[in-house]
Amino acid sequence: MTARRKKFNERAYRDALGNFATGVTVVTARDPGGFHVGVTANSFNSVSLDPPLVLWSLDRRSLSLPSFQTADYFVINVLAADQVALSRRFARRTDGGKFDRITFKEARGGAPLLDGCAAHFLCRKSFTHDGGDHLIFVGEVLDYKDHGRPALMFYRGRYAVPDQAPELQRKTANRLHSTRFVDDYLDYLLSHAAACFQAQFDSALQRAKVSRDEWNILCTLGDHGAGLTVENIHAVTLQRAATVARTLEPMLGEGWIRQGRGSGENSATFRLTRKGHDALVPLLAAAKAHESDALSHFPDADARQLKQMLKALMQARQPMRVRKHRVRRAMPKTQ
Repeated sequence: MTARRKKFNERAYRDALGNFATGVTVVTARDPGGFHVGVTANSFNSVSLDPPLVLWSLDRRSLSLPSFQTADYFVINVLAADQVALSRRFARRTDGGKFDRITFKEARGGAPLLDGCAAHFLCRKSFTHDGGDHLIFVGEVLDYKDHGRPALMFYRGRYAVPDQAPELQRKTANRLHSTRFVDDYLDYLLSHAAACFQAQFDSALQRAKVSRDEWNILCTLGDHGAGLTVENIHAVTLQRAATVARTLEPMLGEGWIRQGRGSGENSATFRLTRKGHDALVPLLAAAKAHESDALSHFPDADARQLKQMLKALMQARQPMRVRKHRVRRAMPKTQ
């Protein structure tokens, strides 16, 4: 490389930088006027362990820049793997509405601590430094919390999740290689894949204080505005009828659903209320983001083929008791 810098193609330069995978953070603060601000940033980095210093940078064109310049404290919210939607929300250029309908606590100086993150770092602003078209903020870490959740990453313009390097994967595969029947048995593979997929979404349900049984029923009723009976819900979700009936009771108490009388005997129908719809919508968005993350490791064509094969398998081997009570369409697990 020569000492004189050549003129860069900006797009090519950005693509080259994209080869350096980073975590994703949302930096938050409260300005002296009491206004909460937050921006998505992947420029976060550690500067020093003693004293504990970190830095991040903000585009000088950002509408939030004056607020961060006047705030004494800020929080680095390290996003978890299931928080793509939160990253996109705070990446918007407008400041309005970013904190609407999300849960957070205020740390020192009123800086928001966002729920569900992989880690938090509460910082007191030490100084700022010129960084060309960005302003670099350096802060002293006053407190931190590691929540033990897998972190969200950003690589070559796409969201990603951490995984082992190929060499380590080969070593792990060799170590776990087995000739056991169950390791290549479809029922085992489907059951374990579903369990892993659902476990990754459970954190979103826990934050919303919605059980998985309630989530299944909310989705089902959301797809059937005219209402369904207990038997209809049982046929779609494959939950036991007794489980459906037991789950409906607290949902009625929460005001998420209402009960109506059907045309036949013992045919009470249940449908979503406005409150239930409002509870469902953000979960649907989180579910689609979770699905997108889970399938991001595969080409789009492979992801479509996987869904098509699963649907074909369900159709070919659907139990007769489900066919008997089929309603308009089956509920996807996390859509």
